[in-house]
Amino acid sequence: MNMMAEESQVRPGTHDAPAVEPAPDVESAPVAVPRPIRVAWLAGPETFSRIGRILQPLAVGLMDELIGVSIFLPERSDERELPTLPIDVIRFGRLGWRIFRARTVAHLAAEVMRRQIGLLHALDASAVEQARRLANATGLDYVVSCYSLLDAEILGPLDGHLAAVLPAGEAIAKTLRDQRVAPSERIHLVRPGVYQVSRPTCFPDSTKSIAVVAGGQMDDFTAYEVLLTTFNELRLRNFDCQFFIIANGRAETQVRAAAERMGLNPRLTFIDRQPALQLQGILKSADLYISPVASPQVDVGALLAMAAGDPVLAPADGADDFLVDGKTVVRFRPGDSGDLTRKLIGVLEDRERTATIANGALDHLREHHSPAGMVRRVAAIYRQAVEAREQAAMQARRSS
Repeated sequence: MNMMAEESQVRPGTHDAPAVEPAPDVESAPVAVPRPIRVAWLAGPETFSRIGRILQPLAVGLMDELIGVSIFLPERSDERELPTLPIDVIRFGRLGWRIFRARTVAHLAAEVMRRQIGLLHALDASAVEQARRLANATGLDYVVSCYSLLDAEILGPLDGHLAAVLPAGEAIAKTLRDQRVAPSERIHLVRPGVYQVSRPTCFPDSTKSIAVVAGGQMDDFTAYEVLLTTFNELRLRNFDCQFFIIANGRAETQVRAAAERMGLNPRLTFIDRQPALQLQGILKSADLYISPVASPQVDVGALLAMAAGDPVLAPADGADDFLVDGKTVVRFRPGDSGDLTRKLIGVLEDRERTATIANGALDHLREHHSPAGMVRRVAAIYRQAVEAREQAAMQARRSS
């Protein structure tokens, strides 16, 4: 955000009148305009499908900060989640192919230098090896974002080109510090920013069936079996609900078969994982959202559901600061269908309390997860990293 420096002077008054302070001359006041810089965003194959909804407002906001972005994207990545604005995209083959590794790195390094990029950003831990190789090839520094409690094990101690690590939550930051991935002064909390609706969207029409949406990676059959058992219990108790599961994964065949055995199919609809724009519309039309799987990763689906005004039920563990039991979400014990059933029935029957929790979630996101706050934080980290590298290079030239 540009700040305007204003300097006013008071002219001496007379015995008959007090001193007069003229209005500041806005047109002549100097404006501190930041120097434009360009950053390379480095993505893994699944980066944008996982966190694209967070990266889109970041890309837009950085343009206002005079920070250009070039996206280095592996082949066969999902393009549906790329920022919806004109942006520079460079595609490349897998760095893991031994025959082409050196050639690929050299090609990407040339693209980086041609664009006069000043900093590399591994958007998640899957792109950190790409960042390391490009940093060594170009002499640039890099930052890396972390969205999982397991990232510390993936990263290991980082090298001298590291400028900053950007954990998406306090629990992740603590893990990075405890495992000494980087010095504490280089670990900067950057909470994901998402756009929020103004008020809860749940239960707008009491004459219609309640839309219960669940989502997340469908790899854990046990977690989804618990979810299906709860859905079936509500069906047997004659709750007027329609159930939707938006997910794909290794356990999908098992989950679909289990739903058919329970006789849920007339009430349950399976939907393939959706691009962010479609998912946003679905969540705004839902009455509530369930995150069935306890995961070490940031629960982006729950975050987006909260932002869409849905009350959220989520497992009672994980990496997420924003899932506060009774204040922003209702938490249940993982693997316990009885607990999930009780909590879900409570959400459906005590709608005043449910609306209070959904409002609390929106208030929490406005305070801690605004896109504007994320943009300001990231832009400051980028500029600090670029300036530190330039100062180090200047000192090295002087000493030589």
